[in-house]
Amino acid sequence: MIETIEEAEALLEDLIKQVPDYRITDGFDIGLLRKHSKGVSKVAKQTTKEIRQNYDNFNVDPVEMGIAGMLHDVGKCLSDDFLIHAIVGGEYLELQGLHQIARNIRTHFTIREVLQIQESRGLNPDDFTPKTWNELVIIYADLHYYVDRISFEERINDLLIRRTGDGKQSIIMAVNRLWGIDSDIEELRNGTYNTDKLNKYSFLD
Repeated sequence: MIETIEEAEALLEDLIKQVPDYRITDGFDIGLLRKHSKGVSKVAKQTTKEIRQNYDNFNVDPVEMGIAGMLHDVGKCLSDDFLIHAIVGGEYLELQGLHQIARNIRTHFTIREVLQIQESRGLNPDDFTPKTWNELVIIYADLHYYVDRISFEERINDLLIRRTGDGKQSIIMAVNRLWGIDSDIEELRNGTYNTDKLNKYSFLD
């Protein structure tokens, strides 16, 4: 069982050591993965703390979010198929007994849209639609840290430049959904969230 962000980082490092040499030769950037994961962890933890200062009934644990942020991209270590790394990572964490962390990360980024595009995978996109604020915090943190803190617009524009094929198409399809998530979290951070919508996701009492 992983209970600290430091333990999560150690697990990530163990998985990095297992990445085959051919993937590194082919351009898999371990340094980038390491830096991005640490950054997302910090943003997720800090964002949760900020929201908790505004809403007493915010039930999300900052340390849990830091752990999830550190491990959100472990699927990239385990599979050549970048587009489904959220699913691969979630399945791995489930096998490690990290069920809540798996749920927090398995819906991040554009996996829902990837499954809509690639129907042949036989997975229901609705099963990968975020349903808790925990998941949204991870999505928000992932959007706001690449190799440094970054705005939503900068992150999307960068991805549209770098991605091709189904990866790029999934971003185009997801941009409005991601913008809505980003806006919700920003309002929570600022303490301006519409209280009538507080029960939109399941983490609030």
